[in-house]
Amino acid sequence: MKLHSIVELTALSQSMRKANKKVVLTYGSYDFLHIGHIRHLRQARQMGDVLVAVLSPDDVLSGGGASIPGELRAEALAHLDCVDAVIPGGDLRTAMDLIRPAVFAGMSDVGESRQNEEAEALCLEFGVAFKQADLLTFDTTQGINRILAGFGEEVREYLGQFRSRFSLSDVEQVLDAMAGLKVAVVGDTIIDEYCFCTPLGTSSKDPILALRYQSHDVFAGGIVAVANHVANFASQVDMFTVLGDQNSHRDFICERLKPNVRPVFAVQKNSPTVLKRRYVEGYTQNKLFEIYFMEDIGLDADADAAFRATLEQALPDYDIVIVADFGHGAISPARASCWPSARLSWP
Repeated sequence: MKLHSIVELTALSQSMRKANKKVVLTYGSYDFLHIGHIRHLRQARQMGDVLVAVLSPDDVLSGGGASIPGELRAEALAHLDCVDAVIPGGDLRTAMDLIRPAVFAGMSDVGESRQNEEAEALCLEFGVAFKQADLLTFDTTQGINRILAGFGEEVREYLGQFRSRFSLSDVEQVLDAMAGLKVAVVGDTIIDEYCFCTPLGTSSKDPILALRYQSHDVFAGGIVAVANHVANFASQVDMFTVLGDQNSHRDFICERLKPNVRPVFAVQKNSPTVLKRRYVEGYTQNKLFEIYFMEDIGLDADADAAFRATLEQALPDYDIVIVADFGHGAISPARASCWPSARLSWP
């Protein structure tokens, strides 16, 4: 049995030392056990006679917690022949104090430098030799992102160039600077509805596709999605958009806006707020067909003039104006002249 409590392992390590066995201790999360971990553990085992692996508790891992529960991570380590004992969810200081290993094997993943600094300090305190295996370039997060991202070669090349030009500190400085911006977003509100179905084949009465309903999701899209994204970075976001006076979905939209987004609505008469309903095959996620509920007639003359006046008066006060024209009437030719100082727009 390789799984031990810290108390059990204290007695075991004492007996090992009396038998002149060199105990090696290592510490880490071992979340998503990969070849980098295995190589590290094999090299650590060669530093002594007995290898003890202490697992980080679930709630202290970086990123808000472990992806795999501690008992499963411990079981995975216990199946490795190079690991002699595993302490699930232990504290490194306590483990080093009670076990008093001869050697601590530092993690060699590229993201473990801070952990190694803390371990080296403890090694000095308890008189333990600190050793580090050969540098291994496999990083768990980077490896998983590379596998799961699904990016094409062109995007991966761009991201690689971006990483070579800008550090994390550079990005953080830009994000911090964005926090104080006052931003306006202007464009069409779109309600995106997805109906997930199972095809049954052709109808028994008509030559049309028959579907069995599974579930549906509704999202606030268009300029609402843009506003919410921007609100993650800027402290104040004002959203200027157009709703219909029929099936406006106003309450639904307001409930889904982030707290720092303030909506300013114009109302288009005799029209619904744009809703796009997609029917999607539930297994493959392929879209079968779409139905749009909308009237692209635009605001009447009076409402258009009032909305334009609102924009002309308000927009000069913003640091950035973002215009998202989805082609459903929120951006008319008259309103297109309202933002000569806009710094970002897309069709």
